[in-house]
Order: sequence, then structure tokens, then C-alpha cells
Amino acid sequence: MIVIVGLLYVAVGEWRDGEPTSRTGALCADKRSSASGVRVDGNRFVSDGKTWYPRGLNIVRFVAHADVAVDEGGSVAESLDRWNRQECVVMKEFGANVLRIQVGQPTIDPASQLYDAGYFAMINQRVREALDSGFVVSLSLQWEKPESAPRQSRPDVNSQQIWQKFATAWGDDTRVIFELYNEPKGEPTAENWKVWLRGGPY
Repeated sequence: MIVIVGLLYVAVGEWRDGEPTSRTGALCADKRSSASGVRVDGNRFVSDGKTWYPRGLNIVRFVAHADVAVDEGGSVAESLDRWNRQECVVMKEFGANVLRIQVGQPTIDPASQLYDAGYFAMINQRVREALDSGFVVSLSLQWEKPESAPRQSRPDVNSQQIWQKFATAWGDDTRVIFELYNEPKGEPTAENWKVWLRGGPY
């Protein structure tokens, strides 16, 4: 398991939940493939003994429940028809080796009024499809969507509980990267700088 704050991606794409996959569970082809695991060595990522560079795509499709995405429009709504084999082939041809799947805390958090009981299982299915297609997966927890959800600028105890669930599912798989919280924010005060440096409540 690798835990990181963020990755640099060179392109953006979005796909649809619910499209048929192959009998093997892979998204791209009838035959499963598998990326090598990734680990941290000093200040670099390493895979198969060589420096590994993430070349990937940001998948916003799954950050919110589909019904919410339709109601609120925007990039998530526009992405609803794109999670299928054709798009996977295009990703491969582009040279992508990692898919960044955005995970919406308002949808996965049982304490949220927007909680969807099937959301965690759906995200895990998308991870399996991506892994079986030869991609490394970066799971990015965030509070971007839906727009109707109150803003939460930093992770909280519920974020930690969500990561405990994902760690149980994927913590031993070095093909899965944990991006702990997307774009945490805080005013540039002396107290907030102490939090950035040492951690603590905000």
C-alpha cells in the first residue's frame, strides 16, 4: 500500500458505471492483465526495480451518485456515458498506466444525508476492473461533489473511517495508491501553519 497526498496527471477523462465488462471482470479485454506493484524508494516511485512515472487519467464519473450528477449537471453529469471497453482501449493507446478514481465522501460517509449504501461496493468493483485491465489505481477521497453538499475543507474522523474500510479492501495491494484528501484548504494563519506542519484539529 502506498499513501500519498497527490499525483500529477497529464490528461482528464470520465466514464460510466454500469457498462458491461468481459467475463473475466477486465474492462479492456477478454484476458486479464496486471500492472506491477509500485513502492516508494526515497523520493521516487519504483516498479520492477525501475523509476515509475504515473501517466494517467482523472476519472470524475464516480465522485457522486448518478442521480445527483444528473440533477446538478457539470463535468460529472457529462461523464455518465463513459466507462466502457472502447474508452479503456483509448486510455491504453494514450499510454496511461494509472487511473485516478475520485471518491466522494458525501456519498460514502454513513453520517451524510447523501449516503448511498451501495457506493463503496461500486467503487471497489471499478477498482477491480481497472486492475484487471493492467492499470495502477489511485483512490482520491474528496469533498468536491455534489455541489449541494456543505463544504468540508479538510479530512475528519469520518474520512479516517472511510480509509480504514479501503485499507481492509486494498491495503495489501501495491497496485492501489491512497490519495488521502483532495485539495485540503485552510486560511494562511499561524495556527493553520502549525496544523500543516504537525497535524491536529482545525
